[in-house]
Amino acid sequence: MVDFVFWEGWMQSFPDASGLFDGNEEKRSDHRHFLVYLDGIHQSEESHPPRVQEFLNCLESEIANDSLLVKGIEAYTITDVGLRAASYSRWFWQWLFSLQEHHPNKFVQFVCAFCIQANNVIKVGISSDRRYGPVMNYELALKIARRLEQLNFHPSHASRVVLVGYSGGAEMAIGTAEMLQKLCCSPVQVITICGVFSGNAALESIQDVAMVVGSKDPVAAFGRLAYPGRLSLLPLTNWNRWQRSHCLHRYLINHMSHNGSSGPFSVAFRQKVVAAICRELERSLVSSSAS
Repeated sequence: MVDFVFWEGWMQSFPDASGLFDGNEEKRSDHRHFLVYLDGIHQSEESHPPRVQEFLNCLESEIANDSLLVKGIEAYTITDVGLRAASYSRWFWQWLFSLQEHHPNKFVQFVCAFCIQANNVIKVGISSDRRYGPVMNYELALKIARRLEQLNFHPSHASRVVLVGYSGGAEMAIGTAEMLQKLCCSPVQVITICGVFSGNAALESIQDVAMVVGSKDPVAAFGRLAYPGRLSLLPLTNWNRWQRSHCLHRYLINHMSHNGSSGPFSVAFRQKVVAAICRELERSLVSSSAS
């Protein structure tokens, strides 16, 4: 609820971003590459489901030693607290989570889970909206920047920030990329996994965007129809203008679907997705060094 009262002016104006990272110059992190994972619409709190956590553990073990994987960011709240701790609606979400986790009736559990995901779907829609999206995307970018600040990130030492977005998290990643780049004063790269995104966001200053896609993913395929801004029939959209001046890299994984036993976090495809992400990280690093 606190995310929605923001639009009505019940909260104070934009948080002040000046002074970010000022205190990290002396204690800056040894890491140069920061990978920030943004989960899909199933996310309900900072902790990730077991299958996603296993995927992240696998990714963490494969990335270079000078890279840090940032987990646990709630992509669908604009404040630093999760739904359970939101000041205006804590009671509602705690009640809903309790029913989802402990109610003996499976149908009630399903309805509660659906309500949580519906909240996240609304946030994806807001992020893609040309009128209200920039406000929410700025808030999320600032939230990510503050997490990086806690990890002793400093622009003078960091080479890049990589946003890794799964499903609806891809929209949140693309929507915040350019704003995050300005806040962090460091290049930002985007990698989507089975991404569902509009392509409405401004991407002019973003050099690298890559997509890890499954050949049997109906959800991501439907996203292209739901968001016509990605269709080649509309050449003046932000997404198509970006593609005319940049190279979009696609990593196709045969037989992979959107979720479940054949999704990117399954045992069957987890390692292939991690390998694709690592290939893209290496490719973009070599490309930036050459330029």
